[in-house]
Amino acid sequence: MIDIDIAVIGSGLAALKAISTAKTFNKSYIAIDSTYSVGGYIQSIGRLYRYLKSPLFIPQKAIDILEENSIQHNIKCYNTVKNILKEGPIDIKTAGYRSISIQRNWFKEWLEQKTLCYSNEVFKYIEQLLKASLKERFIASNIRKIDLDRNIVALSNGLIIKFKRLIYTWPLDILPRYIYGEKSKKVEEIVKNLNLDYTSIYILSYISIETETRDYIEFYIHGTKASRLHTAIKIPIDSYSITYIVTSYSSSYPLLPGIAEKLYSEAKKYGLINIPKTIEYNSTETIYALISNIDRNKFNELQQIASEYNIALYGRLGMWRESDIYSMLREDISTTLDNLF
Repeated sequence: MIDIDIAVIGSGLAALKAISTAKTFNKSYIAIDSTYSVGGYIQSIGRLYRYLKSPLFIPQKAIDILEENSIQHNIKCYNTVKNILKEGPIDIKTAGYRSISIQRNWFKEWLEQKTLCYSNEVFKYIEQLLKASLKERFIASNIRKIDLDRNIVALSNGLIIKFKRLIYTWPLDILPRYIYGEKSKKVEEIVKNLNLDYTSIYILSYISIETETRDYIEFYIHGTKASRLHTAIKIPIDSYSITYIVTSYSSSYPLLPGIAEKLYSEAKKYGLINIPKTIEYNSTETIYALISNIDRNKFNELQQIASEYNIALYGRLGMWRESDIYSMLREDISTTLDNLF
């Protein structure tokens, strides 16, 4: 058994912010996630060239924070160029043809921006800013259960983590799957009543050698059901270009069998990828790309009950509240988590 002050469930930006705050308050901590890779939505992938697994852009205000704290970075800002492959209701298509109310449609916001900023190393810069690393005390393991009565996390590798406080940053809708004990029933009931819903994205990404010098990000938009891709994004960085081919899916608009081949065929058809210059490609999924609006009063009730059980819900998915890098960096976590520390 490992006995600590703070157990953090997750390995993304919210988890990093949590352990940074724990260090500030001299609390012992450990981070737990089912993946060996850290970074969450800003995780890097790639064998020959590391880049972000999902298209994600960095607000200028977040760059300002890094520079105010003398963090050296290679974040570059680009003008944007939008190309229409096919006119159509792109908002509906990016949302996976859901009828739910989405908190923020990132694709729509990006298309409206004249300038966007990108870096494949943004998580590293945030680690430097927060003076913390998830790899310092990190366990890669599935969770068997979180026992609310005894304040323990039982892991599939046999370890038992006994905590004084637990910070939960995983998706809120799967919390009932893990909690256990008499205290869990009320939490399960409220989570169910929140009617959490979301749209996911599937991405083919291509890294190509860039022979032409470009200083702009290209968007390609297809708005009808005639094509599964709705957005392609081409970003020049170093001597390469990163091309993301994106489709949305949901319970009402599931992924087609052989979706990778379908997207590849469409990308070739529209001239979005240059196969002879491609050095690597990958496929990834972001399950909770767009999340639904919820009754915040019900969530506040859930958060209050969870805090009575020594659990703090935190982060974009733990709180089911859209956020971005800037908001996470600026947020005072000790206040947000009701003086948890």
